[in-house]
Amino acid sequence: MTAQTVTLVDLDKLRLVKKLPSTEAAEYWADLVLHQANYIILDCTKRALATFSALELRMLYDNHSVKKMPDSVQDYTSLVQAVAGIVEDMPVDDTDVPALRKKLRREPAPPTIGTQGTHAVAAPAQPAGRPWEAAPTAAKPHSTPAARAAGPVTRPRGGATATVWDVCDQLYAMPEYSTAKESAAIMKELRSAAIDTCVEKGVNKSTASVQFGKWKSSI
Repeated sequence: MTAQTVTLVDLDKLRLVKKLPSTEAAEYWADLVLHQANYIILDCTKRALATFSALELRMLYDNHSVKKMPDSVQDYTSLVQAVAGIVEDMPVDDTDVPALRKKLRREPAPPTIGTQGTHAVAAPAQPAGRPWEAAPTAAKPHSTPAARAAGPVTRPRGGATATVWDVCDQLYAMPEYSTAKESAAIMKELRSAAIDTCVEKGVNKSTASVQFGKWKSSI
């Protein structure tokens, strides 16, 4: 993958939306197609993909590819390489900025940085133990590490991710699950009930699983 391009990623649905020639173009597209969603703009590098967990990488792959990631692929480096291959093959949307400005009819809303659940432009730092080949590039003034990679986990603002948190809160308030924080067995039961309930509400099972983990870390 080349550092000249960026990838727009929908964090709510964990899908690769577009590969674009610049961050500016990505910000326009984010405002056009992900206006109410949480998103991230990543450099097209393996290092940038290391922002995601193993489960999230698998979901990114499965949500983009016709074929699912084989269960035998468990190594983190292999997961990064698999998603990197998808990004490498994605065509670059070369719609120019003037055309995007005309389509949006205004300047794009600036990304907000600093808490989970916000729009973010990412230039991730290299994680320890994942030695990617390229050195980090200098961040532009408006670019920071992904908000989701640092700071306390906060509640999503809307969409399927917020639905998961609502379900978790409702179940946690029930007497049978109120001691889940102190009991691993009850927490396991709460997780199962929360995911089943979310699936019944139309939430993707993998999304429910990821968001349950984030909700759990917030209580």
